Amino acid sequence: MSRNLFLAVLLAIAPVSAALACQVMMFTWSDEVKRALDENGWGFRNYEQICDKLNAANAALEISGVATVLDGVSVSWASVNLRDKDVPIFTNAFAGAATEGSLDARMEVARDMLGRSIDNAVDAMDIDEAIEALDENRNQVRAAYAKD
Repeated sequence: MSRNLFLAVLLAIAPVSAALACQVMMFTWSDEVKRALDENGWGFRNYEQICDKLNAANAALEISGVATVLDGVSVSWASVNLRDKDVPIFTNAFAGAATEGSLDARMEVARDMLGRSIDNAVDAMDIDEAIEALDENRNQVRAAYAKD
């Protein structure tokens, strides 16, 4: 009986644990980027560690990217930098960028590659240095407005 009770409690709290998992916040103007992340999710290395660092720094990823077919080649590119979650303060320092190409010239292929380009761009970032640079920009903005 106690084993069944344990399993019932475990199953009851499982959705709560899943809901509390770290979530990376991101901003983008691109419907293609939104679609790529909706379809593929995140796949960059050290997701939990990076997510924890971003959340502790009140930072989010700012993502630009394109997926297209040009001259019979599927192409995608993405660039990722940091921004403050609440106010429009950014840094491009220590940002990441990535491109991919394929001779399989179809938009479905390009869109799939865009998800990988985003992940590779995040992998190319130096998150710790980018967070430091974002903090410097925040301090400069605070100092500029404190003079009034």
